Amino acid sequence: MKINEVIKERRKALDMTQEQMAVYLGVTAPAVHKWEKGTSLPDVAILPALARILKIDLNTLFAFEKQLTDEEINHICKEITSKIQAEDYKAGFAYAMEKVKEYPNCEKLLYYLAATLDSSLMLFCVEEQEQYREKIDSLYERSVEGEDEKIRYSAIQVLIYKALQKKEFEKAENLWANLPDITIDKKMIKATICENQENYPEAIKILEEKLYSGAAQIQNCLINLMLCLEKTEKWEEMEFCAETLKQIIDVLGLWKYGKHMADYEVAVAKKDREKTLKALRLMLESLEEEYDLRAFPLYQELKLQGSGNSSIKFTVDSLVKKLKAANGLDGEGFLKDDWELKEILSR
Repeated sequence: MKINEVIKERRKALDMTQEQMAVYLGVTAPAVHKWEKGTSLPDVAILPALARILKIDLNTLFAFEKQLTDEEINHICKEITSKIQAEDYKAGFAYAMEKVKEYPNCEKLLYYLAATLDSSLMLFCVEEQEQYREKIDSLYERSVEGEDEKIRYSAIQVLIYKALQKKEFEKAENLWANLPDITIDKKMIKATICENQENYPEAIKILEEKLYSGAAQIQNCLINLMLCLEKTEKWEEMEFCAETLKQIIDVLGLWKYGKHMADYEVAVAKKDREKTLKALRLMLESLEEEYDLRAFPLYQELKLQGSGNSSIKFTVDSLVKKLKAANGLDGEGFLKDDWELKEILSR
């Protein structure tokens, strides 16, 4: 919130007219009007009196705790990651909490701090994660209370998944009810505008982004559908879903890892040792291959390039953790103590 918005909001909250404020401060009503329009600023000499009249402090008047640019937020999040890498997670977490105290009302910062800390828990295989999760979740919850709709709805989605992990289904349903039904696709409309203006390079860029995003959504939908079909023991439908997923990955140029993961899920569901181990080996091989989206003809203008070392590390860590879990293949699963699985895990 900018200073002009703070002045206007607080004046109205106190049920005060512009004329009354002008009289109290010894200025003209048009001057107050210009402050609230943002066309001019109050003189430095009257700022303390203005803050007292509005019953706020100077920090709130200038909204110091709110005014963070995207670049500043990005820099803070990079600092957190750097501290975790150079020292440990505790140091990065402490730095993040300092920023929370410094900017307690910047919901966008709170959301990205939570997201950075959350992903780092898995990425850096942090032990005793529960001591941090409650605070991280509270940052998401504070983000939901903000004015930025994009941040608010993103935070709600995260909290829904967290509630589901804890089997807090009623909470997940209540959060879901606060999500809007969005039917307008602004990006597609923008692409149409660019096309009609004969700005084809921009239209191509937007459409490629939409295509890739849509392809990723289809992939996630099919993966979840496979898992639901497995739970209901619809094996043929699950296999058909997996084959469909593999075709889509080929046609739309997605990461090959997804193809082998589809085979892996089917093989595990059927307790097929040979196919499970084969799929795991292929998954590892795909992680070692360089993945460049722009090598695919449909994504020549996309800025996103490759899967990135951090995302590959996250994928490997998540996979190994899943395999070593109590109900994983190497735990109580059907490949417990299998020598080939141990070889794959050591790799």
